Amino acid sequence: MGNPLNKPYPMLLNRWRLTLIVSLFIAFFLTVFQPFGLNLLSSDNKTLILSGYGLVTFLLLLLNLFLIPTIFKQSFKAENWKVWKQILCLMYIVLSISAGNYLYSVLLSIVSWAGFKGLLLFVLLTFPIALIPIVAITFISQNVYLKKHLKLSGEINDQISNRYEAE
Repeated sequence: MGNPLNKPYPMLLNRWRLTLIVSLFIAFFLTVFQPFGLNLLSSDNKTLILSGYGLVTFLLLLLNLFLIPTIFKQSFKAENWKVWKQILCLMYIVLSISAGNYLYSVLLSIVSWAGFKGLLLFVLLTFPIALIPIVAITFISQNVYLKKHLKLSGEINDQISNRYEAE
């Protein structure tokens, strides 16, 4: 049966849509629910500041989903994409967004703690929020991949049946 981590996995089909949806989700989630003490932030521009996390996410997704795959084309070939690469890539993206959110928070003095412990805390805070879109993206892309191959299989079966009927 083989190692499930070495199974083929579909590359992201619409990176622009994914980038926009995830970034808007982050901005919406943080603005509406204000978790992790963000409700204590007092500022006249609170909504704009919290939406800034969505902008950070957007910029880092552009870097991770467009620029890096363009630079490292061989590593990101669709025909060589595997489950383990997908997992590793998503973990890297979440880590980079965590670091970006941390830097954004430090630069805007949203948090008073800086250093490795602050970065680690941001990683621990970002992963639960990131889990929602990661799970959704993984299931959606796997379903799209499955539907695509089932449709192709059906078309091939129809062609074979038509050939036998014609004979």
